[in-house]
Amino acid sequence: MSPSKLTPPASPFSSKLNIVIIDPWVTSPQGHGRDRTAAMAQNIAAGGHTVTLMAGRGRVHDGANTSPVQMMLTLAPLSRRFGHPPSAAPGFGYGLKLFLSLWSKTKPDVLVWRTPPRAGSFAVSCFAKLSGAPLVIDAPELAADEPGKNILQRAIDALCSRALLKTATHVMVASPEIKAWYEAQGFVPGAISVHSDGSDAALFSPTRDLYKTIFEKYPQLTRGPLCVYAGGLHRGRRLAEVLEIAAAMQAIAPDVRFAIVGDGPDRLDLNAYAARLDVLEKNVWFVPAVPRTELPALLNAAAVVLAIPAQQHDGGLDAASHIFDGLAAGKPIAVLGEGWQRELIDGRQAGVALPGNNAEAAARELADFLRDDDLVRRAGEQGLALARGKHSTERIASEIRLTLEKVAATHARREVLRRRSMIVKRALDLVVAIVAIVITLPLVLGVALGFLGAGWAPFASRMRSGRRGKSFRLLTFDTTKTEREIVPSWRTDFAKILRRSALDRLPEFFNILLGDMSLVGPRPLPAEYGAYYTEAQQHRLDVRPGLTGWAQVNGRQGLTWDEMFAHDTWYVNNLGIGLDLKILWKTLIGLLIGRDLGSLPAGQLPRFDEIEARRQGAEDV
Repeated sequence: MSPSKLTPPASPFSSKLNIVIIDPWVTSPQGHGRDRTAAMAQNIAAGGHTVTLMAGRGRVHDGANTSPVQMMLTLAPLSRRFGHPPSAAPGFGYGLKLFLSLWSKTKPDVLVWRTPPRAGSFAVSCFAKLSGAPLVIDAPELAADEPGKNILQRAIDALCSRALLKTATHVMVASPEIKAWYEAQGFVPGAISVHSDGSDAALFSPTRDLYKTIFEKYPQLTRGPLCVYAGGLHRGRRLAEVLEIAAAMQAIAPDVRFAIVGDGPDRLDLNAYAARLDVLEKNVWFVPAVPRTELPALLNAAAVVLAIPAQQHDGGLDAASHIFDGLAAGKPIAVLGEGWQRELIDGRQAGVALPGNNAEAAARELADFLRDDDLVRRAGEQGLALARGKHSTERIASEIRLTLEKVAATHARREVLRRRSMIVKRALDLVVAIVAIVITLPLVLGVALGFLGAGWAPFASRMRSGRRGKSFRLLTFDTTKTEREIVPSWRTDFAKILRRSALDRLPEFFNILLGDMSLVGPRPLPAEYGAYYTEAQQHRLDVRPGLTGWAQVNGRQGLTWDEMFAHDTWYVNNLGIGLDLKILWKTLIGLLIGRDLGSLPAGQLPRFDEIEARRQGAEDV
């Protein structure tokens, strides 16, 4: 089976997810450089999920064996050269358009933000907080500081970065060095996963004979063993050291050629340095960035592919993922310096490790390696095995998909919104309880005097089950005394008025203030009932009991115990501020039209614990 026909493993995640990936820099297959985002989107879609890719430009190529990926363009004046994004990034306008597009057109279960750039990150953070969708940062590189920015612009960038990091649930990085940076920002190791870019073996198979146009322009590259570097030209690469190795190589193996392919801010400086070393167009040639579809032709002609570990520069750091193109081409890798790339190549004997900061020793090591044809062949085979196995694009993309599924399972959007609703709900409870106590205090005192005038204590304290089954003392006016004892009819009428108008519940605002109750929730029931709850009925204890509830506004006086518990369970499963406001409104309307929203009179329904005790006793017979 060819690499292009590999089918991603079936997803063990049973639910179909809506995953939104935001990448302003996404490139087309014909563009320059690697496209991690497109591979991720295609694999997630092939796993059965719905993927929406929001980009500043470009498009996603849909292969014949993949599910379609919905593409949404959020316009921004972006361009990109191979390995060298321009410093001009989308600004406030892009962030606003991005937020509006997310809000009006998407309902993500997981939100993936591809960094860099920083622009748009604040909009994504705000949307994640408001929507409740878990935010995952995909960080194949760290953005370098953009030159020319003033203090205010840098402060805004820092603010946006902090907002993004604070909101993010998980971070996917492309190298251990980038992982270390995020750990330094406060992320726990368990919230960071390492996913390299992987090797696109399908791009390099079958072998492509498209190199004629390149080598017609640079015929000197065909006159000896060719060492190719294809990647960004910037200070995060030790390319000056490669030029020094090339200078030393002139005396050791003058037929060895070096091709430096790519673009970047240091291109002119590197050209000038090569000229000073007297290697420019003698055994070193600079080749402009080539479209990715033409890269296999160049690497297939190479004897060795150079891999240079990245180092941080101006705050920026990338994963040096160009090593995977060499592996996919089946070429041995020459690694310069230390890093995870050296460990990868040494562990599999897929190339040669060159010493750093010693150009002559590195040149001699490389020349000796190139003279051993059998060693070169075996190293290339080992590299290709890595590319088609552990480090294949398909496998890496599948691991990313599984990571996103795990995030969706552990940080479900509904549960996030539920937790936030509980926070807002508690804040609303406190505000309303304080205001209600202040406003109704004269009325409470008046009702208490009425009780005293009737000849009995005004307040009753009863044990009730609260949140998570914790018992508390419910404070209320003791209107049930008229049903327990023989009292004059006017006292009975007084108690009925209190229950019908719900004035008997005014003292319960103190329970709300103390945190035992909420404005809205299942009505508190005697603590001893808890022993008889079924598993489904136990869910009513997941929230604080309420002053009013869904059962109270849905025919409370005509309900059976089973119907009341069904209403309570439905409320717990659909908890939200909108539903609470609806219940409060219906409660207010019910009071205004004289509907009885009070407690059940003693004797209207038998005690729940007695019913269940008799039922369980009958089952045991």
